Amino acid sequence: MNWIDINERVPKTYLPVLIFTESEIQAVAILFRKKNKTRKVNKFMTMIGGDGKERMIEDVTHWMKLPKDPV
Repeated sequence: MNWIDINERVPKTYLPVLIFTESEIQAVAILFRKKNKTRKVNKFMTMIGGDGKERMIEDVTHWMKLPKDPV
C-alpha cells in the first residue's frame, strides 16, 4: 500500500485509516468532518498515548487504508 497525499484525496468519513502528520505522528484515525463554517478543514480523531484521550489532528499530510486483518 502507498501513502495518499491529503491534497489529492481524503478518506471516506468515519473510515479508520493510518495517518502521517507534519509532526511525524503515525496513528489510526478517522476523518469526521470535511468543512466548517468558513473553510474546508480535514479533522481527524484519534487516540494517541496511554491516557485513552481522544485527540483532534489537523496537520495530516498523508493517509493510507488499514491493512487486512491477519488470518
